[in-house]
Amino acid sequence: MARRLAVLVLLWTSCVLPALAPGSASAAVRHGRAADNPYGAVLVMGVRELRDPSVSLRALEMASQAGIGWLRLGFPWSWVEGTPGRFSWPVHDTLIAKAQSLGIEVMGSLGYTAVWASSAPPEVTRAVDRERYPPTDYEAWGRYVFQTVSRYKGRVRYWEVWNEPDLGGEGQFGFWRGTESEFARLLAVAYESVKRADPQAQVVIGGLSLGGSPGVLNEEFLPRILNDPSYPAARYFDIAAFHQYGSKETARQRITYVKSELEKVGAGQKPIWVTEVGIASEPRPQDPPQYRGPEGQARYLREMLPYLLELGARKVFWFSLMDSTLSGANTISHGLLREDLEPKPAYFAYRDLIAETLAPGDEGEGATGPAREPALLQPTAPVETGGRVRWALVAAVTGGTVLAAGAALAWRLRRSARA
Repeated sequence: MARRLAVLVLLWTSCVLPALAPGSASAAVRHGRAADNPYGAVLVMGVRELRDPSVSLRALEMASQAGIGWLRLGFPWSWVEGTPGRFSWPVHDTLIAKAQSLGIEVMGSLGYTAVWASSAPPEVTRAVDRERYPPTDYEAWGRYVFQTVSRYKGRVRYWEVWNEPDLGGEGQFGFWRGTESEFARLLAVAYESVKRADPQAQVVIGGLSLGGSPGVLNEEFLPRILNDPSYPAARYFDIAAFHQYGSKETARQRITYVKSELEKVGAGQKPIWVTEVGIASEPRPQDPPQYRGPEGQARYLREMLPYLLELGARKVFWFSLMDSTLSGANTISHGLLREDLEPKPAYFAYRDLIAETLAPGDEGEGATGPAREPALLQPTAPVETGGRVRWALVAAVTGGTVLAAGAALAWRLRRSARA
């Protein structure tokens, strides 16, 4: 059976796919529709990456090779509209085009406040701090949202508003330095601007921290915005979201809490996504403490992501796709890839997890077995078909399971054969 599937994949790719350059593969072969793939990753971009996306583009290719179907990508207001009325898109145009070519669905993240639009007091001078305050002009915020969503209409269909707005305080993790009512208004303006630009787009409320961060947690944030008298938040988002760092018990408590608060305001039917979940690969003790070092990170991924889906989350986004040094000593070591794009054990663990999810075995069950080294679609010698030359692709098959690179196609072929 496995050999027949490999032959079918080879014939299909040689006869139907457009010509492929060496080292690339069709997104349709690598994985099925992103809507059916629950697994994503967060692309963290500092100023360096926003100026030169070349490393990020290579990281996207590696994400696609692992079968990752979703990408959370920031569209910082300060970067998109650094000067009032003047928008700049070249880096994001490049990244969105790349994601599209790889079949990766993008969730755009909107925020923070542009430095020039911030309501921060004059004594707050650092840009990163001024961006955490509400805007002075909500119409300007709405224009930024409308222009961004309009530009990527049909290409980016999901938009997240802000990040961890339940964390306040003056430190680097104080992501929202306004009131709950001010955020409710910000969310409402964003929602209406998104829908005006693209009625089919979905709005995701900025992933709540719910704890586990050095920031100052506002434990009443969610119920207060949901019950805001002027802008009741449940009217102004389609998808709820939170972030998961810590144990399985913490995850269970958080999703139970979010479901409960939504049900109280008649919004219990809204789907819930986990737009950040992760753990560092450093050897120092982690949370939970039994997951330390690169191998511990991989084990946490294998255990936590399926558990979140079992709890009812519809999508999960690993934080992050690659390590990053944002500024000075502010280093993120949660990546699947190191800064030089060397894969960590967590990268291979994610690839295998996705392969098992998208490509059930001949008996309809996910593949099991030891971790495998990368087995990707690789171009072979060109094949002449009907007078035209196509690049034939060979899908590696292990133990009856076509790996992530050709998982979705093989699954569809197998199901068709049974029908």
